[in-house]
Amino acid sequence: MAHIAIDEPMESSRPHGRASAWLLLLFFLAVASASSVCLTEDEVQCVLLDEETAVDDDRHLPTCGNDQLKQQPILRDGIVLGRLRFPGTASSHQYDQFRRYESDDMPRFTGIAASAPQCSINNNNLCLSGPEADYSLALQQIHLTGFGSHVSYDSVAFTLQNVADQRQQLLQRTSDQPSEYYVITTLRELGSYAYKWYAFRRTWDAVKPELADATFEEWVDEAPWRHNVLTRMLGAEEDRLAMPKNLLYTKVGFESLGADNMGHDGKNSDTLEVFLRDEYMQRQNELGPDESEIYATALERLKNMVHFGLFHRLSESWRLMEHTFCWKMGYQNYRPDKEIIGYNALKAKLFPGVATDSVDEAEVTRIWNKLKERNRLDLALMEEAERIFDERMEQMKREREDGILCNFLRKVEVRCEDDGEDASA
Repeated sequence: MAHIAIDEPMESSRPHGRASAWLLLLFFLAVASASSVCLTEDEVQCVLLDEETAVDDDRHLPTCGNDQLKQQPILRDGIVLGRLRFPGTASSHQYDQFRRYESDDMPRFTGIAASAPQCSINNNNLCLSGPEADYSLALQQIHLTGFGSHVSYDSVAFTLQNVADQRQQLLQRTSDQPSEYYVITTLRELGSYAYKWYAFRRTWDAVKPELADATFEEWVDEAPWRHNVLTRMLGAEEDRLAMPKNLLYTKVGFESLGADNMGHDGKNSDTLEVFLRDEYMQRQNELGPDESEIYATALERLKNMVHFGLFHRLSESWRLMEHTFCWKMGYQNYRPDKEIIGYNALKAKLFPGVATDSVDEAEVTRIWNKLKERNRLDLALMEEAERIFDERMEQMKREREDGILCNFLRKVEVRCEDDGEDASA
């Protein structure tokens, strides 16, 4: 009996052993498929800043004397980065950051190794690793689109189209390989941004002139197109009348569309009526986040963004952006009062500088409840955004504890070269 008990498992374990061997082989193949390259600080800057063309017809990244790059030349393709801009989210400052940290004066990776305690004083070489040849992504130049504009209406669909157009232009002067392109944004929560939009009603809501003298509560009641702004802009499709291209009307937007593009037979009355009634989005709000189609699209697009920040957590947002784009930003001008959100943010706007015991809490509560009821989608979207943002912050913390200096576009891990491993090898 003892022999049988031992013998049968041994027989049955033979195919299992073969399977284990195959699994082990697949594991090593998977590890082998992940590629890495280590470069000195001078080599990194040479690759990022050098525009020289390779000997052949295709444009390649310069090898800058690095043997690993010489062995496997990499096409210089470029990264197109688009931005969905929400007014009042420090977006101009964000643009300045890209202009500074993706520049000739202070290119990507500058100061990262020197400031990291785990890096050797005598060896600031950076090792980039990613699946297959993805490490080359961190050596590509970033081309910005949608960063310098100052408009109060936009949509992800519109931004994506701009990004795709610029990507195509980029390909025409580089290679036939597909470029990488991404979109980023910064979100501002309901209690904070609602009054921000109200303050610009004379320009942004010129389509309904009587709103110029409206109180905030009257504006909430009579400007439904300003509700669920985040969901509209993130979930919009350009060809819908109820979407931002027509919905987030401004004086500029009204004029730029022109009568020929606004309604039947060149008349804008039909389009204007659809805009003012805002039936589609009011229905979506009634359905709520569990059933709304535009909310589902907005959430999916938010999840797929390589980076998004939260205005009320701006300091953390910049740290996450720093980790995602491999910068060393240092001190940033930041106002802690921006952290006030929700009911308290609205109260501060409705009763600025008023002592607490003089605030009409009943009025604030009434208006806040109206805002929440008419912005169900945005409230749910911000709740999900907080959850995703927290996950990304935790991931950044774990990566840094594991010795990862930054994770470029969340695809390429950057570490200091390990002197000890090299010596033992």
